[in-house]
Amino acid sequence: MYKESKKYTLATAVLNFILSLILVNIFSINGLLLSTVITNYFIMDLGNYKLVYNQIFNKSIRVPLRDFGLIFINLFLTLAVIYLVNRLMIANFSLSWLIFMVKALLLTIISFVITFGFLVKFDDSFMRLLSRIFSNI
Repeated sequence: MYKESKKYTLATAVLNFILSLILVNIFSINGLLLSTVITNYFIMDLGNYKLVYNQIFNKSIRVPLRDFGLIFINLFLTLAVIYLVNRLMIANFSLSWLIFMVKALLLTIISFVITFGFLVKFDDSFMRLLSRIFSNI
């Protein structure tokens, strides 16, 4: 599958270079990292998923695309909650370790609840896993 996948590698490299030039002026080094993440996920990963699903499994790419969509929605909600918690718990440079620990614990619990809710609602494999775990208890 080398021949089929090398166009994704080339497209990733070219788009990464162009996106890096654009985003480095806006976000500095974070722009370079962002462009790498964007091109790897949206070109390299999706292209290779398409190859594997279509040519090896003879299935549609809709399932991984749905999963990617759910991942991004979950990521957006989690980042929004983190932003809100950071705004509510005023952060300054003289944070004590106790406040830091409480904030980290709160964000971890909220992120876990959001992710667990998404998995329960949208992932049948996760529900089968939970039912197998609970049947063994």
